[in-house]
Amino acid sequence: MKNKVKASTIVITGIVTTVAISAGLAVGIIFGKVMSSKGGNPEDIIVDPGLEDDYEALMNRYKEDSTKSNYRPYELANISWLKFAELEHTHTVTHGMVDAGMIKQKIFAHDVRVGNMFFTESLSYSDIKKCGVRFFQDPNGVDTYFGSNIKSDGTASWSEDNKEPNTFAEHENKWGKTLDRPIIYIISSQTVTGETMTESDGNYVIDLDLDPIKSVQRYKKQMISISHLEEEPDFSRVHIRFTFDGDLNLNKFEVEEAYTVHVVGTNKSTATLTQEFYRESDEQIPDLHENYNY
Repeated sequence: MKNKVKASTIVITGIVTTVAISAGLAVGIIFGKVMSSKGGNPEDIIVDPGLEDDYEALMNRYKEDSTKSNYRPYELANISWLKFAELEHTHTVTHGMVDAGMIKQKIFAHDVRVGNMFFTESLSYSDIKKCGVRFFQDPNGVDTYFGSNIKSDGTASWSEDNKEPNTFAEHENKWGKTLDRPIIYIISSQTVTGETMTESDGNYVIDLDLDPIKSVQRYKKQMISISHLEEEPDFSRVHIRFTFDGDLNLNKFEVEEAYTVHVVGTNKSTATLTQEFYRESDEQIPDLHENYNY
């Protein structure tokens, strides 16, 4: 498996990027004055395949040698999410917050995998802006639904009439990744700029600083798709943390990031997110109209 979230003149509000790391969607909210509903093309962002490590080779190596000291911290982090991606009945729950000055945007996300069927939803809420998207992936492709009537508790309304079907290639070109890849960031020898690992009570914590240009190529596609951005956002900081047990079973993933979007001036945001991972889950993929209790 190699390489295997209306035009307005309101001053504060405007565009919003809402995505969640769940099933690989990353968090990000952008506010600015929107003078046009025209959006950029996410396919214009080229994901350099040379930035990705050979995940298949990494996993084969780990299956032959599981001694942690023989791996760099970022390699152990990649192994943890690759191990989770191999499991066939899982779910994750995500909560986050984006600070865009006067605006604080809440983030909710939920992922479920049952065999070769995948589900992801990502919702954001503030008094100023609300946004939501759901993805259903089966062996034939990915169906996308955009929500309405989003509430502060992470509930929303969904309609069969608001459906966008895509092939796997189309979805990845537009959203940066398919749902079977849990993490959207590119974590590799070419994108990691700092790494530490600590152990406590049998759990390991790995902190990674990522190159704010190379690591977010997939993520930028997603941001453009959901926010109709005319320019790519500029990241200034990407810091991520993995927490897993002694067998590299991923328990928690955390993000701190900062970025700027250029929409009639410069608009800066910072975001934090925590995603919890559950193995041997008994959750099922919800019906389109079923809400999750966050």
